[in-house]
Amino acid sequence: MISSCLCQPQATLRLASCLILCIWYGKEKQKMENIFTLSYYLLYWNCQILQKYGKEVALLVTTLRQDLQKRLLNGEFNCEKELTLSILSGKWKIVILWHLGHEGAHRYGELFRLFKNISNRILTKQLRELEQDGIIYRNIYPEIPPKVEYLLTDLGKTLIPIVDAMFDWGKANMQYYAELARQSGKQQE
Repeated sequence: MISSCLCQPQATLRLASCLILCIWYGKEKQKMENIFTLSYYLLYWNCQILQKYGKEVALLVTTLRQDLQKRLLNGEFNCEKELTLSILSGKWKIVILWHLGHEGAHRYGELFRLFKNISNRILTKQLRELEQDGIIYRNIYPEIPPKVEYLLTDLGKTLIPIVDAMFDWGKANMQYYAELARQSGKQQE
């Protein structure tokens, strides 16, 4: 089962994002050497965006999510990594970004078929949040029936090195955590 998961970006990216959040909150103390690399990418991404786009970011993202807008205006972010994690947080967002970044534009139905355990409501919510944050663009073609495609914005393309690093980290550590889960399961019996 684990070897087949290694070929699927969904499994490794979800594993990496979940483990990074666990490590972020201090629940896991082992295998932290690669986390510094990921943290560097997160910090680097935020610095590059601010240097490259500055005030234009606010113009690009005109419909910023209310929860994110509130936290930004109230100064509730302690560092840039928290902002990045807030934008990327969501079970499927990183995997959506991986597919759009490596495979190009996708229609809604194509994205829906990529994920076996996602509901229409959740996929729509994740896509809407990514669109509101300026990470993806929803291209509506004036056709009958209507055709809608999702693709990465220039801002979204800057996240691909982070997503790739998360994929690589998950792929490299999948066996370790699978073995740890088996050992924990045996101890509970």
